[in-house]
Amino acid sequence: MDSSLQITAVHDARGRKRFVDLAFELYRGDPRWVPPLRSAQLKLLAGKTAFSEHAEMALYVAVRHGKTVGRIAAIHNTAHTEQYHDGVGFFGFFECAPADAEAAAALLAQVERWLMARGLTTVRGPVNPSMNGECGLLIEGFEYAPMVLMPYNPPAYLALMEAMGLRKCKDMFAYLLEAAQILPGTERGNYMVRLADILRRRHPDVHIRPLNMKQYEKDFFSFMAIFEEARLTASSKATTARVLVCVDPEQNGFLRQVLVAFRPIDPATNQPDTNKWELSSRGYLIPDGVYFSRKYSSVKHPGGGAVPDESMTFPQVNYNGKYSYYEFNAEGICESPGASFLIASGALPKTSAGGDREPRTTGSAKRDFGGFVVWRNGRTSVFRNADHADIPASVDKF
Repeated sequence: MDSSLQITAVHDARGRKRFVDLAFELYRGDPRWVPPLRSAQLKLLAGKTAFSEHAEMALYVAVRHGKTVGRIAAIHNTAHTEQYHDGVGFFGFFECAPADAEAAAALLAQVERWLMARGLTTVRGPVNPSMNGECGLLIEGFEYAPMVLMPYNPPAYLALMEAMGLRKCKDMFAYLLEAAQILPGTERGNYMVRLADILRRRHPDVHIRPLNMKQYEKDFFSFMAIFEEARLTASSKATTARVLVCVDPEQNGFLRQVLVAFRPIDPATNQPDTNKWELSSRGYLIPDGVYFSRKYSSVKHPGGGAVPDESMTFPQVNYNGKYSYYEFNAEGICESPGASFLIASGALPKTSAGGDREPRTTGSAKRDFGGFVVWRNGRTSVFRNADHADIPASVDKF
């Protein structure tokens, strides 16, 4: 190994930030890559999720001449070991310049030593951090935009992995299905209905539910994390960042897709480029049957602020469209303090006569609303109930 290359263990918050930031550096300029939420990834890597209750993870970075050139995680999933007794340990969160085979090999060798010290005999990956998260290596389908919880990597990673001595152990497939193809009355839609009936009979203890408004403080954690992501993105990059909610009826994520975007820094001026936006994360898709309420999010609650709309374009053109947005300045300050983020259970009309695409409440869920207020410092306060959010006594559209 080149004496200038060092493999260093990560033990603190500064190191974990360095670990996460590497991916942003390697994929800069790649129009297909959509970064993960920094806050969520940092929380996972710090061992602050349920995964750490049954697993041990060690993080390593490859450093050459003071610059981070690669990263990897060694993972001992004790739940897997107890279930299968197969001596398998894992690696994940691998990133490295495709041409830097030396750094890649050194990182994998470190993982192998760490796993062997724990009595494990086989290394498998990548998993981020397990088969229940992003796992596998993308080898085909680079022409499609990345999806939530699906891996994305350069095409050259396959050759890089094989050069390190790794061999395929399993084929994994992803299927793309448009919602219009499975509507009731279509051939595939009728098949899905029959399949759902079979699965209900086989697994009567399994239930699928929309967002539970009675437990919305727990369910809203993902939304709150997105606002924190936007605040941190703005302050750390000294630029403008926005939380975006898709309000474009032509988009599949209409009233359900939530994203974070920021203005990149113009290298010529070292100032935010006021003509460009870039996505900072893959965002979050509001659960099926629940929609963002443009109408009531824009209501002026006591101390509240407006939620404006704007048509936006990105390097990832499939995200172009109209968005409601919550903006943070370079100091991480919300530019519309007191603005609300409200969602509700309902359904979209099948037709859009007169352009009316407002969701309708369903059944008895006339006030099945939940949400929070975003304050000047980016913190949030959850509405206790529909009255607290100034929702009328009866709502048909929202």
